[in-house]
Amino acid sequence: MRVSTCLSFVMGLVFLAGRSFADDFGDSNHPKNLDSNYEYRLDVLPPAGDIEAEKRHLGWSDTYWPHALGGIGSRVTDQNETGELSSLDQLSPAEKLDLALGYRDGRFTQAVKKHTDKFNALWRGLCNGWARASLEIPEPQPFVVETTQGPMKIRSSDVKGLMAWYYSFIDDGDTKFLGRRCYMPGGLGFLQGGCRDVNPGAMHVLIANEIGVRKHGVIGDRDPGKEIWNQPFIKYQSLIRWDQQKIEKNRIRVPVGTRLVYANETAVAVETPVLGTNQQDYQTLDLEYILEIDAGSKMIVGGEWKSEIHPDFFWAQEFSLPRNFKPTKEDPVGRWSVLKDWIARSAPQ
Repeated sequence: MRVSTCLSFVMGLVFLAGRSFADDFGDSNHPKNLDSNYEYRLDVLPPAGDIEAEKRHLGWSDTYWPHALGGIGSRVTDQNETGELSSLDQLSPAEKLDLALGYRDGRFTQAVKKHTDKFNALWRGLCNGWARASLEIPEPQPFVVETTQGPMKIRSSDVKGLMAWYYSFIDDGDTKFLGRRCYMPGGLGFLQGGCRDVNPGAMHVLIANEIGVRKHGVIGDRDPGKEIWNQPFIKYQSLIRWDQQKIEKNRIRVPVGTRLVYANETAVAVETPVLGTNQQDYQTLDLEYILEIDAGSKMIVGGEWKSEIHPDFFWAQEFSLPRNFKPTKEDPVGRWSVLKDWIARSAPQ
């Protein structure tokens, strides 16, 4: 399945033809946009990194809950032949939250429906929220809660779906970007500077520091085209071809081949945990690029893509566990501390 990385926010500026795209980082492509403490020396940075996702119960696959298919308002299990539910377990994640909070008017489910209809582009959904949760919160395990209508099973997919919604719409925080979004359809990317980044030198600094040094995954749009397909990247391996380096003026140009590994989405919501099963899906991106290194400082200062297909941009947000907010028309729930409790109850033992 194609990795869908639908983002619920819009960013980027349009730069038309006639503006050259330098190999240096530039303002929108500088790694300092994400962190001012990164290491830039290629001979110091690790050539490989792995956050050991499965050992830490992170980087789990999940559906992106596409808006066109009902999102988290859709039920994982079909109704029985009479059209009625055979148990509370078959409710959608949104319906389960309504029931747990005593919202008989289904206010949260109704709010979800406002974002979901068949006219949405199929790639739009909750990929940004899924990617954030997947890198920060261990994969949920099923458990049971008591409701006014009896016991109700909370499945792994229920907690994942609610986290995807929360981190997409409720706690979306201040976003830091590395690179710009491409708005042009395939074949027309040359008309916009945002379709030529992210700068590969900036990307290398990011993944080597975050995945290699800090053992923390990164989130990025893996597709350079108009659509946004977010992924949690969890592992990389680089081949630094020092024997092919070239010196031009005060720059050292070094060819690099890098394999990036990311968690892929599942085709549909999977009710049970997927890590360690054949439902967990990892995919790879094989990238070729030139790193530009300052001959004096030995620091990476830019780069040039050789691969036609490469990530469009990366982004990061401060992360915190769910908390209560004052209910609004857009967020009629407010009481998100219940999701924090469900995350704790579903934590792997």
